[in-house]
Amino acid sequence: MFSFKTNGGKTATLCRGPKGSYLVYRFGTAAKVELQYPAKLDASSWRKFTYWFYTRGGGAHNSGIEDYRLTFENNGVQYTLSDQTTAFYNKQQEEDYRREVAVVVTVKGKDVTIAGNLGTTVGELVAVTHDHKVKLDEDMMVAPY
Repeated sequence: MFSFKTNGGKTATLCRGPKGSYLVYRFGTAAKVELQYPAKLDASSWRKFTYWFYTRGGGAHNSGIEDYRLTFENNGVQYTLSDQTTAFYNKQQEEDYRREVAVVVTVKGKDVTIAGNLGTTVGELVAVTHDHKVKLDEDMMVAPY
């Protein structure tokens, strides 16, 4: 569904079970999964995640944005998968795009951003919106821009 390697060489991945039977986030290496959430992989797993998104069309004087985030909490720590694309005009006045993927870990109100290596990204986080099984956080729909 969506995955990328971090600049530190670990992999963050969001996977759907067979026939959409569950949703799971995993982080680590092929040799060692450091975090799997949730532990129980069943239909209830979808409701343990929350997503929000913000989109804004662009133009010559206004950068377009697509910002998708998926959040869950595990043992008092909040994890946010982020997939953001910004369209802008470069110095040659040509439209260009910048995409960033990351995992943001929030502990006691402090954020640590684990940047993703864009060249290793597979899929898009927007795919989670297609299933209509993950909770939409309507309170976050007005982005802080």
